Amino acid sequence: MGDGATIVVSNATALIHLSRIRKLSLLRDLFSKVIIPRAVYSEVAVPGGVGYEEIIEGVQEEWIVVKDIRDRVSAYELTPLLHRGEAEAIILAEEAKADYLIVDERVARHIAASREIRVIGILGILSLCIELNLININEAVRLSQTLIESGYIIDREVYEEWRRSLAQH
Repeated sequence: MGDGATIVVSNATALIHLSRIRKLSLLRDLFSKVIIPRAVYSEVAVPGGVGYEEIIEGVQEEWIVVKDIRDRVSAYELTPLLHRGEAEAIILAEEAKADYLIVDERVARHIAASREIRVIGILGILSLCIELNLININEAVRLSQTLIESGYIIDREVYEEWRRSLAQH
């Protein structure tokens, strides 16, 4: 990863929460480039909003790339079930033939998986960081706790399963 060959599309959630704890750089370190649809950019590029400066800096440094989707009809069809940013992220992941779609919301993950899009969430990102020796297990656990304390919502069972999976590293 980090060599530019991996295509990654992200929804707003990971950008917002990683920015909130000043760890947006983990995405850059893992993937070199992260593509976001215009709707996600509109959600996260709000002056004064969480992570605004970091996200704008990422766009200026060109490791966060904003792209318009081509298939607006398919995105529109998903909006009764998803927020616009989630819908556009799924469509953009298809259009870009992404290796990963970064999304945490359960319904969006289910829809993406049903479309054969490989999904990863924030906890998966922390696991990848461990595998690539960007952080250690203790740092990953600390970051996950900081995320939760700062407002990141995660299903308790999912979190406990992730913690158990760390023992395998």
